[in-house]
Amino acid sequence: MGEQQPADLALMRELNERIVLGLLRQEGPISRAELARRSNLSRSTISSIITTLLGAGLVRETGIGSSQGGRRPIMIEFNYQAAFVLGIELGSTTLTLLLTDLDATVLRRITLPFTISDGPHAGVM
Repeated sequence: MGEQQPADLALMRELNERIVLGLLRQEGPISRAELARRSNLSRSTISSIITTLLGAGLVRETGIGSSQGGRRPIMIEFNYQAAFVLGIELGSTTLTLLLTDLDATVLRRITLPFTISDGPHAGVM
């Protein structure tokens, strides 16, 4: 039998974070316990990942959820305003700038006249 390679812990952590972020984006506000159930990750792994994501501003706590008994859970959601995306479209007659959040909600759109035949120096303001 061949020798097995040890797991790359940093890669496993990154993959687990992606799973958690994907669930948060798809499911909306969700508790840590529910994240553990749906991801098949341990509660301690979920807690560690959420602590990291909270520190990075990628997720936020949204309040207290309901409970069927026991302590009421703190709900977590994806923070769509954690970063922004800037898009630039250079057309033959216009220059358009677009600012969106991570949910692709348009926050600002600016369209300016632009003549491509004026050359690239015309686009520098």
